[in-house]
Amino acid sequence: MEETNFASDADNRKRKSPFGASIIMVIVFFLVLAGWGFMKWYIQTLDTSINQTADRFNEVSKSFHGASVDRVNAFEKRLDIAKTEKDKKDNMPNDFLAKLEELTLPEVRIKKYEVNMEKKTIQVTGITNSFRYTAEQIAQFKTDPFFHSVTVSNFSKDEAGIITFTFDVTF
Repeated sequence: MEETNFASDADNRKRKSPFGASIIMVIVFFLVLAGWGFMKWYIQTLDTSINQTADRFNEVSKSFHGASVDRVNAFEKRLDIAKTEKDKKDNMPNDFLAKLEELTLPEVRIKKYEVNMEKKTIQVTGITNSFRYTAEQIAQFKTDPFFHSVTVSNFSKDEAGIITFTFDVTF
């Protein structure tokens, strides 16, 4: 009887073509090579585009020199300064009122205040019932950095013991 070798038939079926794996490797190699070539081309295209943009930027920036540009720049600076000064003048009464409210002691009642923008002074008239509060109020204004000098211009006490004082403040 003839012997059948099943193992050798299985080995023969597993062995297909010796060139199959080599062909797959060659295809993968060419795909990688094509991908690398595409990346190199794309990088060169980007470099060219960036260099052209940089050159164009340099050309345009060179045209922004000269007296006309300096004149426009100076005008813009003056316009900004004027706008800032206008905003400051618009907010000045609010600043004075806020500062006056902040510095006024609870024991002192402000009766009147006048702002003179030309002389940069404020005349404040206050009422209190004690000389101590009068002195503390004047000291409060003297120690504040917003105001430069404080001078007392009027000081009186009536029969009811109410002290009225007036002082001028320079800002």
